[in-house]
Amino acid sequence: MVHVKGARDKDTKQLVLSRNAVSVLRPGRARVEPDDEFVVDAVFGQETTASEVAKNAVRPLVSKLVSGENVFVYLLGATETSKTDLLEGDGEGNASNLVDLAAAEVF
Repeated sequence: MVHVKGARDKDTKQLVLSRNAVSVLRPGRARVEPDDEFVVDAVFGQETTASEVAKNAVRPLVSKLVSGENVFVYLLGATETSKTDLLEGDGEGNASNLVDLAAAEVF
C-alpha cells in the first residue's frame, strides 16, 4: 500500500497514480518506463488523510492480527508525510490510528 503525501505539490507532480500502481515520470521523459512502475495493493493519493488510510487499509490487518495471523506494517517516508498521524492519530481525537484501531479490536 502506498500513501502519496508530498510536502509541496511539486514533490508529487512527477508521480502517476492509479488504483494499484505508482509510476515515476523521470525528468525529460514523455512517458513512464516499465522499470519505473511499482505495483502495490492500493494507492492513496495526496488528498487522502491518515485516518482514511488507517480505516481502509490497516483496519483489516488488525482483525487478522487478533485472529492469530502474522501482520507487518512498515511506515516509511519523508518528514511531514503523516507517518505519526497514521500511527498515533492526528491530535484531533479521531480514533482512526493504528493504536486505537488495535485497542478497539482487542477489547
